[in-house]
Amino acid sequence: MTLNDEDLKRIFRSYVGKRDSGTRQGCPSFSELSRFFDPETRRRDKLNIIDHVTDCSACAEEFEFLRGLHNYQSQIAQNASNLRSDQRTCAIPPQIERGKRSLWRYAPIAAGALLLMISLSMLTKWDRPGETRTASSSVALLRPGQNQTVLITMTFEWEPVEWADAYILEVFDEALLPVWKSQEVTAILFKPPEELRSRLRPDSHYFWMVTALRNGNKLAESELRRFTMGRKAP
Repeated sequence: MTLNDEDLKRIFRSYVGKRDSGTRQGCPSFSELSRFFDPETRRRDKLNIIDHVTDCSACAEEFEFLRGLHNYQSQIAQNASNLRSDQRTCAIPPQIERGKRSLWRYAPIAAGALLLMISLSMLTKWDRPGETRTASSSVALLRPGQNQTVLITMTFEWEPVEWADAYILEVFDEALLPVWKSQEVTAILFKPPEELRSRLRPDSHYFWMVTALRNGNKLAESELRRFTMGRKAP
């Protein structure tokens, strides 16, 4: 099952409508943000979107919302594909097969209802006052700085968050796909372990963020910050 533009616009506008509008001059439109997830979109256009959302907190939240929708849509499509594959490997009596085909007519409706329920639950969760990203509930990242070129001996550092008892560090590649995620740590200084160092390639761009926890629950999170891996000095 796939979502058409009108479905996405309806869900997206419902989400955006619940947030403070503010000034959006110079921000990408809904169509521009959603085209990031189109495989046919040029790499340069995708990089422009990434550059913008790393500096614009409002667009970053909307981008994360669209990314969540895209991931759920891909997961549902994959599950449907797996089910169809399983059907081809089983010998099914004709009378059961006819009944099964009848039931499959309702699969798009059921999948659409499921996706809508998931989307609404995401909206409800993200609009709770205690979980909304604000200046007082964000983790301030210190180093590496935005667009800084670093060596493998770098140290991740962030400011402590009041009431937090642990933190999780995450690193993403240029396409915002997960590269590595730490266990819960209590320090605010973190040197990359060998597992992470082996995944970071010279002359490549990455993003990092930190989530603050209290009793295992999210207390605050940082923005996405971009850095570049440099080559080791001779």
